[in-house]
Amino acid sequence: MMLARLSFTVMVLIGAVLMNFSPGDMAGLAESNRQGKIRVAVDPHLPPFQFMDEGTLTGFNIDILEKVAEYQQLEVEYVPLNLEQSVDALANGEVDVILGIHFSADYAERMEFSDRFFTSSVGVLVPAHEDHIKGLADLSNRIVALQRGTVEYDFLRNIRRVKYHVTSSQAQAFELLQRGRAEVFVGNRHTAEYLLQEYGVANQYQFADGYLLPLEYSLAVPGGRYQLLHTLNRGLRTVVHEGDYTQIYNHWFGQDPALVAQRLRTAITVIVSLFAIALMMMVYGMYWNRKLQQEVDNKTKDLQEANRSLAYQIEETKNSQQFKEQILDSSPRGIVTCDRHGLITSFNPKALEIVGVEEKPLGRHYSHIPLISALFKGKISQVLAQGQQFLGEEYDWAPDGQTTYHLRYYVYPLYDYEKHVTGVILSFEDVTEEYRLREQLFTQEKNRALGQLVAGIAHEIRNPLTSIKTFAELIPSKFENAVFRQEMATHVPKEIERLNQLIGGLIDYAKPRRAKKEPVYVQSLIEAVLILFQPSVEKKGFRVRTNLERDLSINVDAQQMKQVLINLILNAIEAMEIKRNKAVDAQAEGLTLHVSAWADETDVYIAIKDEGIGMSMEELNKAFEPFYTTKPKGTGLGLSLSQQYVAENNGRLVAESTPGQGTVITLIFNKERDANGQDTGNR
Repeated sequence: MMLARLSFTVMVLIGAVLMNFSPGDMAGLAESNRQGKIRVAVDPHLPPFQFMDEGTLTGFNIDILEKVAEYQQLEVEYVPLNLEQSVDALANGEVDVILGIHFSADYAERMEFSDRFFTSSVGVLVPAHEDHIKGLADLSNRIVALQRGTVEYDFLRNIRRVKYHVTSSQAQAFELLQRGRAEVFVGNRHTAEYLLQEYGVANQYQFADGYLLPLEYSLAVPGGRYQLLHTLNRGLRTVVHEGDYTQIYNHWFGQDPALVAQRLRTAITVIVSLFAIALMMMVYGMYWNRKLQQEVDNKTKDLQEANRSLAYQIEETKNSQQFKEQILDSSPRGIVTCDRHGLITSFNPKALEIVGVEEKPLGRHYSHIPLISALFKGKISQVLAQGQQFLGEEYDWAPDGQTTYHLRYYVYPLYDYEKHVTGVILSFEDVTEEYRLREQLFTQEKNRALGQLVAGIAHEIRNPLTSIKTFAELIPSKFENAVFRQEMATHVPKEIERLNQLIGGLIDYAKPRRAKKEPVYVQSLIEAVLILFQPSVEKKGFRVRTNLERDLSINVDAQQMKQVLINLILNAIEAMEIKRNKAVDAQAEGLTLHVSAWADETDVYIAIKDEGIGMSMEELNKAFEPFYTTKPKGTGLGLSLSQQYVAENNGRLVAESTPGQGTVITLIFNKERDANGQDTGNR
């Protein structure tokens, strides 16, 4: 029976090879082939096909490939890797060919296969005394040793209640059976027969099912490498045509496939001739009928077990799908998913509520939903191509043109079980109330800073008013005096301008208005803020030093940046006050506040440096957290607000501090550019 099956297998193999060997290919063998070097991944633990013998790779597959390389003028470099490593190496471009890999639909999606050069089958090997294992249905609750990533591994994973002992090679799986760590070996029948003979234990084991699944061995190349695939196929056909295949087969398996085929044809002729005699062997035929019935029963059990396993998996899949739908339906966020073509595949109830549609637009393109299209704009292609994520983005939406909703949204890739990007996930939520609360807190902090500024410049306002009053009172008596009129004409306008700057700065800072980004000169911005602090700084005995490059320009909201600078300067003055109050001598007198602005090739920098008490690393790490403060009357919102405003204006805020020496806060913005892409940040 074994001889007949082997003969049939070999005939199918040779017939398939010869059928694919066209006259054009025969003529092509005489042509000069492109010479080259190929790196070949080979599993060194698959005897008698490919294995190590005294440190040298040998085997049936090795001999076949060497002949192919000889005919095609190829230089072969072998890279010993197990099956899984070989597949990864081929995908990563580390090797060009995998030797002796079986065909599977999963692999076919990632690589190209040559003509098959050997056909075998999967066998179920058990101890000789084991009489209870006849097929797959008897493997339940048995420990099965097999190689990972093979056809039999993928097949048996669908069978329930089978215990696996998975290895990286067939030889290791066989050793587990020998050592008693597994009850069953499932793998290549030819490899099992070779190992039984190699270890001298052929009488200790038997095949419960020697032909569980067919195995076809080929060469594999990366997808798209058709020139290399054609070269290998032409080499295989040459090996068969020149008779080398038969010699190699005889060397390793002791049977000439052509001779086996001839014997099979002779046997068929004899069977036909002795058909009459076969009628006299009815009893013997009935016996084989019973055996066949047993095999059918075993296969039926296997099929039933597979059906039960499939039904269980279907039920589990339905439960999992129902669970996911419940999560989506109960989520407080709107969740939308799209496939790679932009077609909507899911749309949960919260998304319907926020978008304002009644029915789920499944199967429609996302561009038909204005809000979804706006949130995806400029992002979906990057997510699909690069797996990029967009997290915590904000968007203002006014569906009726009057009421504005503030949305926070996230866009990230949707992966399948193999970690391939198959679509896009969008989640979004209405944070309008949160936004309003934040604005209230920011307004509170702004009013606190405004109060401190007003208190600081109140005395400064009295000085110019006193001067103006004095000149006004002297007008009746000294108006005719030319010197008096000259001094009045000189000093009164200056004092009025001084008052106008102080009051105008306060009003401009205090009045609310919508955020508007526009080109702003850094020097003017800083000077407008410093004028508000000049009286307070002088009164406290501190100094202000500025080093501002001229004509630096940034594209920001001026009022928000004034708020940031005011907060940072207030913090700097308070830090220097604390240091002065704690000082036991005059070492803290005459502390200086440094304000600098400069630019490099790409960015504009604004630095506020104080000589205050500084912060420890722990305090610095918490300084930008909302409501964290070390001041008795502080709100803890100043630095948080500043960081928020800087980020909204596409800038960065960097803080450095040394306890006892002071703190430096640096604001970094991109240079403003004109319509032609030229820098306008420093003219």
